[in-house]
Amino acid sequence: MIRINPIYARDGDRLYREFFEQQFRTHRLGAPGNWHGGAAQKLSLTEPVQVGVFSSLLRGLTPEGEALVGRQPQRADRAAAWRITLTDAGPASVVLWALSPGVYRLRIRRAHTHAVRAVITDFESGLNGRPWFDNPDAPGRKSALFAEFQAGATRQQAPRLHTNLFLFNLLFQKGTKTRTFAPEEVKQQWLRMDAVYTRTLGKELSRILGNQVQIPTELSVRFDAHPLNGSPDPDRRVRPQPLENRELFAAWQQQARGWGWGPERVADLIAKSRSSQSWSNWNQDCRKLVRSWAVWLKTPTHSPQRVWQGMLRGREEKTSRPTQQQSHSHSHGMSH
Repeated sequence: MIRINPIYARDGDRLYREFFEQQFRTHRLGAPGNWHGGAAQKLSLTEPVQVGVFSSLLRGLTPEGEALVGRQPQRADRAAAWRITLTDAGPASVVLWALSPGVYRLRIRRAHTHAVRAVITDFESGLNGRPWFDNPDAPGRKSALFAEFQAGATRQQAPRLHTNLFLFNLLFQKGTKTRTFAPEEVKQQWLRMDAVYTRTLGKELSRILGNQVQIPTELSVRFDAHPLNGSPDPDRRVRPQPLENRELFAAWQQQARGWGWGPERVADLIAKSRSSQSWSNWNQDCRKLVRSWAVWLKTPTHSPQRVWQGMLRGREEKTSRPTQQQSHSHSHGMSH
């Protein structure tokens, strides 16, 4: 799910103040901001995102205070930037991230990050008509500037992986030459963002968790309907102090146990899902077989018999060895 809101000078700092406060990192499990886009290198921006540099760029100024696009940034009707919120609305990753074992929680967050970066890459390639996708240093390439702030909880401390991207109204061309975006340049790309994010995230989660993890939608809805810090229901008692880090995960897990769920049940679902992917393993083996035949066509010393024997030996070793050694045994069989 994606939401896009323009930022104007009259908005002040209310649309980005929270991302520079300590509460964002502790109570919402947020991360310090990062710069993205080809323009970040042209401006020599350093990590993490600092509030002074951020506010200067909103005004169309370099970190040193030099104007980037003449007098245009002073126009009251000019959007200084666009705030793009990318949220995974599916129940699977929301619940799994809050309740799964630590190693899977880390992988799910990485999958979300990968999907967000795919949106940024696709946006810039779209600006350039996509011929320079693999050549970011191409002369004349258009480049944009993004600030990324990732969080793992809502303000009410319900689990919700989401990222806020700030697209600055600065379009770089031919080195340091800068202008503002034409409205149609941004609108044309908005239509693609949600599709790129959803497709990439789904692919990454399937690779990590498998395709058979069944999480009821109502469980995700419950987390949103009964947050830990505040509630849509004004009669519910509000916690005096928001929880931080490990305490927050422990509270989510305790809450889920009261609904008949918990980390143990989620871990069992993941294990069953991954063990049911034998067809996927076979599909990968078939692809490796095709590549091996291609090697044989170029190198006759790799006979078809040796290729086939290597495949069979790899599969036999895979079924007889622990999971951690499967990929090693298979690749060893293929190399002979």
